[in-house]
Amino acid sequence: MGLFDSLFRKKSAPAPEPQPAPLDKNRFLIGLSESERTDFGRVDFDEQPFEQQVFSAIWALQRDVPVLRLEFEALLGALASSAPAD
Repeated sequence: MGLFDSLFRKKSAPAPEPQPAPLDKNRFLIGLSESERTDFGRVDFDEQPFEQQVFSAIWALQRDVPVLRLEFEALLGALASSAPAD
């Protein structure tokens, strides 16, 4: 390779930085709720520090909302099927 080639040869692009794996929020929250770092399910709600109470309340709500939605949809279905036809 001559001097000309080394000066004007097209430079290759640097290798891209490795990207971190995408965060699986559900897996992260489940792991956190089951870890020793939280009091969820082990300590009475009233005895938990405020930050833990917030986490526990959100976790319980997120757990119960799909069940409540299904129960509500079943109730609406039952009401609709028993409504008088005009």
